[in-house]
Amino acid sequence: MEKLFGSRLPYTDGISLSTEAAHLLTEVGFLAAAQGDVARAEVIFNALIGFRPLRAYPRIGLGVAWMNAGQPAFAATLMEAASLSDMERQERNLLDAWRGVALQQAGRTAESVRLLRQVAQSGTDAATMANALLGVTVKN
Repeated sequence: MEKLFGSRLPYTDGISLSTEAAHLLTEVGFLAAAQGDVARAEVIFNALIGFRPLRAYPRIGLGVAWMNAGQPAFAATLMEAASLSDMERQERNLLDAWRGVALQQAGRTAESVRLLRQVAQSGTDAATMANALLGVTVKN
């Protein structure tokens, strides 16, 4: 879990969030996102962004919430803006793979395929997801 959620990191006002608490909040946030409950998902994931600003998963959660609320174009825009941050390559590629999903749902197929092909060539863990979304079978 440390790899996904990170270790205890200080927040700007001295409050920290443990890995276990981040995991629990993420689960609850994705439950809201799965229902398209943007209001609740935003509260949870925006808080997580405050504690884990360079991680992709809170932004992915926001994107999933907007996609499930029927707003995939807005989800893609949110994730595109977030991918411009100082995230590490692995994080940015994961966010971009999910942005590819949002673009696909928004009917922007050519953009989605272009982005997913870039991620598929990245050599990161997100490449597996991108290849699957592109329908590519990669033999190990």
